[in-house]
Amino acid sequence: MGEVVLFPGKEVKEANMAKTLWDRIDVLEEKYQGLDRLHQVINEMEQEVTTLEKAYDEVLEEYANSVGADNIEVGILQYSAKAIIEVLPEEGSITIRWGDGKPQDMHLGDEE
Repeated sequence: MGEVVLFPGKEVKEANMAKTLWDRIDVLEEKYQGLDRLHQVINEMEQEVTTLEKAYDEVLEEYANSVGADNIEVGILQYSAKAIIEVLPEEGSITIRWGDGKPQDMHLGDEE
């Protein structure tokens, strides 16, 4: 007769599943720690960007006072946290302006 192969019993299966779960916990913990580090980096970058935006807008305000709000290039306005963007779906357009300046289309000068 042939050799009889015994399949693992319930206890062996449970032990294997528990080991698999513990191994996956280790991997998940490592990934969670990585996510925590990334969130910290993102938070620090957001704080830096906020500081840069404030400084940018201070210079932009001086520039607007010098050249006039209607004469600020669209490309410059796009980086301002204080620029006013308006979406006009009925006209199919998006405009941007500074303060009471004239709204300008959001396309850059090289697009035609």
